[in-house]
Amino acid sequence: MAVAEDARAQEVTRECIRCHEESAEDVLESAHWNWAGHSPEICCYENSGSLGLNTLVNNYMFGTGPNGEYCAACHIGIGILEGRFENRDPETIDCLICHDTTGTYVKKIGGGGRPVDGLDLQQVARTVGRPSREKCGSCHFYSDGSANIKHGDLEPTLADPPDDFDVHMGRYDLLCQDCHTTRRHKIAGMSMSAPVVEGRVFCSRCHSDTPHGIGGPYSRHLDDHLRSISCQVCHIPHIAKNHPTRTSIDWRLAEVFGPVPLTDRGLPDWPAGSGIETWEQNLIPTYQWYDGNRRVKVLGEKIDPRGTVILNEPLGDKRNPAAMISAFKTHRAFQPYDAKTDILVVPKLWNGFWKHFNLDDAIRDGMAEAHMRYSGSYDFVRTVQYSGINHEIVPSEYALGCQDCHAASAVDCRRCHSSMQGLDLHGLGRAVYPKVKNRFDLRALGYEDDPARIGGRFFIQLGRGTPPQ
Repeated sequence: MAVAEDARAQEVTRECIRCHEESAEDVLESAHWNWAGHSPEICCYENSGSLGLNTLVNNYMFGTGPNGEYCAACHIGIGILEGRFENRDPETIDCLICHDTTGTYVKKIGGGGRPVDGLDLQQVARTVGRPSREKCGSCHFYSDGSANIKHGDLEPTLADPPDDFDVHMGRYDLLCQDCHTTRRHKIAGMSMSAPVVEGRVFCSRCHSDTPHGIGGPYSRHLDDHLRSISCQVCHIPHIAKNHPTRTSIDWRLAEVFGPVPLTDRGLPDWPAGSGIETWEQNLIPTYQWYDGNRRVKVLGEKIDPRGTVILNEPLGDKRNPAAMISAFKTHRAFQPYDAKTDILVVPKLWNGFWKHFNLDDAIRDGMAEAHMRYSGSYDFVRTVQYSGINHEIVPSEYALGCQDCHAASAVDCRRCHSSMQGLDLHGLGRAVYPKVKNRFDLRALGYEDDPARIGGRFFIQLGRGTPPQ
């Protein structure tokens, strides 16, 4: 049946490219097809096009290579991923995975990129259109196999969110491509989960570099923050609001609790209380300096197993004027590495570990499929992976208030503005989320005290002239 489904889907593609031949060529050059390409923000690979999802190591499903049959459920090709990245046959492009508007076109989980059986492909093909949020989300909401497991800020609610869940997609009903502008099937955006960049998305494109003019007496101070703080820090106070996101996994315990049944998306259904996974809802982001560049771990790269290995490290510090305090989700793991060669391994999960729950066999098979040598001896290392947070922007009234970040005494306007003496300041600069304590680790960010009290990185002290009135 699989061959028949492949053939039927390719018949649709042949009809599409009969008129859209140039579009097919564009797709074959795109990041969504190749899962690899230009990576100007990755340290030491700025001028390279060699990095891709099949060359990087992560701490979710380790790597695409040996798990391609499962990963193909979201790839824009028809058929298994083996040889996909070298394939130049436009008839194997899956146009419907993005352009279906019926909501019925679905690929098999672990089916090697094939659509599920019994689809009315003729009806689906007759009603193609622009990708919807739901269609983009059918892959991106479920990255690595489960709702919101990976990103934290991309949950299924975004298909039709209320106003206060995400102001852009809720209140203003924007589509993904309204921000992620697309030209010749190259889609702007930079995900820290993937190395490829086909264009950048900046808040200032719509909001300018001084967006807080409506902020009343705080407007100048808020705009001044933009030199050191990303928009996302204040306007995404928490993520995973409806669907929890996974924050850790311990592979040391995974083999102990296997075998277990699989979920409807093919993932192990670990027993409650096993301690294998940690999931969190209304997650407060992690904050640190970031200048837009990062380091990654490439398959075969040596690690130091004595400490925590950072797989996707944001670069930047307080002394770098290009760096800003930015918001991240962190995902921690104890994951296997080759104990003799000190490299991270990529076990085979689908039709591998998730079937027999023998980690040594899964590593041996996975490394063979990744064309890497395995010594036959493994141990576990602690890792952490960073993901950027860019979605679930709340309306302005739910953004962070001054006292969510600063001490109340440090943001009292009357410290500098003598003209405000005697005025009722009730409500100004309040904490919008008073139950969240110590949102920022100021010392870890390089501040000896509250920067509102001692001065930020561009001003080392107060008293630099008469404050603006």
